[in-house]
Amino acid sequence: MSFHYPCFSRLKSNLGRIDAICGYATLAVDLLAEDLQQNNNPREWLSGSAKLHGIVLHSVDEELLPRRLAQMFIVTVHAQLEEFLQSFLEEHTAVQTWDKRRDGEALFQYVLKNLGMLHQTSCAKDREVTEYYRLIRNRFSHIKVNSKQVENQRKQVRELLKVEEDHLPQKSYEA
Repeated sequence: MSFHYPCFSRLKSNLGRIDAICGYATLAVDLLAEDLQQNNNPREWLSGSAKLHGIVLHSVDEELLPRRLAQMFIVTVHAQLEEFLQSFLEEHTAVQTWDKRRDGEALFQYVLKNLGMLHQTSCAKDREVTEYYRLIRNRFSHIKVNSKQVENQRKQVRELLKVEEDHLPQKSYEA
């Protein structure tokens, strides 16, 4: 039997639960969109349904909803990564010998640097994809994040992964 950090087992379990929640939420939004399209007065139907369930709704852009939902999923999953990395720092014995984390240094970058993986080509794709989604999370959570930096990272990831079509991942922040 191979060794696994307890934080890794928790990460897998938590991501499984989050994946299910994201699936349910996506299905719910899709079903709601179908109901709205089939209704003669979608705004009135939506308002009445919300009231029936004790939910206060304000104006919602139905076209923006799937994108915002996807962005919230990214924030949720990235929070799990951050939790995993924090737990890893508590569970890994060698951490005590590492230099302190610099101000503004991303936790993921700090861990990779100290594990000697920051510049390894064998993990470049995973590292750059993770960095892209970290930037997406930051862009969603902190409006002042540089959009150009996000797009540059997206281009870099797509080149690494040899993605040529626009509808394939990694999609732009707006998509």
